[in-house]
Amino acid sequence: MKKGRFEYLGVLVLVVAAVVVALQFLQPGAPPISWVIRIAALMGYFCIFGAIVTSAYLRQMVRWFGRPFLKVHHTLSIAGLVLVTIHPLAVAWQALSLRVFIPAVDSWYSFFALGGRPAWYLLGVGALAAVLRGVIGKKWRLLHALNYLAFWLATVHGILIGTSVQNWAMRLVFGAMALGVLAVFVQKRISTRRRD
Repeated sequence: MKKGRFEYLGVLVLVVAAVVVALQFLQPGAPPISWVIRIAALMGYFCIFGAIVTSAYLRQMVRWFGRPFLKVHHTLSIAGLVLVTIHPLAVAWQALSLRVFIPAVDSWYSFFALGGRPAWYLLGVGALAAVLRGVIGKKWRLLHALNYLAFWLATVHGILIGTSVQNWAMRLVFGAMALGVLAVFVQKRISTRRRD
């Protein structure tokens, strides 16, 4: 990574992390496991957003960071996957139940309110498709695109029941990020069609 650029990235990550942690500590009386749940969810969400957005700017990423885009993208992806896995594990620990890994299908509201559950599986399939792209062939991109759906499900989940997203400012941030991911999705589909 080009000298100086890495420092900018580091500062940005630290600022986002500090804001996320500060938001959690502004909610007094919450037990430490709740902080783990919320911080892991928000940081994972931001990392996955970063991974998706960086995928739309391959050349710019190489120019800015001076290293292959995939290293930055993979770092964000792995961090996001680890964090969004810590989130349900901490929820399961708090609830003393593994039912938090089973998608809710009793109503549309339950499905979307607990949309983090299917989103977690979709992220896993999308990541696995990238790892096995040599075996799967060109179709791996279709499976990898499940990350977009996972992100939108996670957005709805956060807006509907996320404790840290119950104020208008955070809902606005989540909405803007979801629109940003939609813009990346549309841009990438348009470029793919032009190439074909």
